[in-house]
Amino acid sequence: MPSFRTVFAVAATAFAALTSAAPIDTPALPGALTGAINNVPVKADTVTSNLPDINGLPGLSGLTGITGGVTNGVNVPNTPAPLRRDGQLQSLPEILNDLQAKLTTVSDKLTTVVGVKAVVDVQVVLPIIEEVKGIVFTAVGSVQAIANHPQDFVLALQGKVLSVPEVAHLLCTVMTILATILASAGRVVGAASAQAVAPAVAGVGAVVFELLSAIFALVAGLLAVVVPIAGPIITTFQGLNGFSGVVGLLKL
Repeated sequence: MPSFRTVFAVAATAFAALTSAAPIDTPALPGALTGAINNVPVKADTVTSNLPDINGLPGLSGLTGITGGVTNGVNVPNTPAPLRRDGQLQSLPEILNDLQAKLTTVSDKLTTVVGVKAVVDVQVVLPIIEEVKGIVFTAVGSVQAIANHPQDFVLALQGKVLSVPEVAHLLCTVMTILATILASAGRVVGAASAQAVAPAVAGVGAVVFELLSAIFALVAGLLAVVVPIAGPIITTFQGLNGFSGVVGLLKL
């Protein structure tokens, strides 16, 4: 497996130039989906990024158009969302929006850390990786909880029922943020310590596999839509320890 330094060429000078925390953008996605569904409503505010592009994965600076939280002209079916079976449950788009917001907060934390010095102590980075694991683990339970709900509930967001391509866009956004955080975490500890974070990254890989498996089982046809637009994400996952199952899942 390639080292983190080889696979993720993150310029140390870019990190050294940071003087304060800077939140990240949701990333630009390849393919035709970007033009059609840029206005899918999400919770996160518009943010900016200082994290550079990684191994062909878009930098997190190009999707500000979907972060306003207000739908304006999005082409979704004019189908009212059904009443919830359980007021405590979230639909899949709501779960993905929640993941995006929480992972963005974690990325802010990592950006703050690397703003202090270009090479960061492993003991500082490991809790950040574990936090990512906990966030994803919670999302797995949320997805599993709606397994027996009808699709018009599962795909509902802000009173509308999203299409499968729109949900694919949200999922790819979350996966790109995940990939960028983990790739950056492996890089900022330096080549000598990169292997020290590998087991923690593998732990995240296990729960990401559970999450994606649950999501693809929940929405028929979603995997077939995600795979063609997730090429750069898959490439990044290939360089992460413990993500072989995720990579296999994302290849038809």
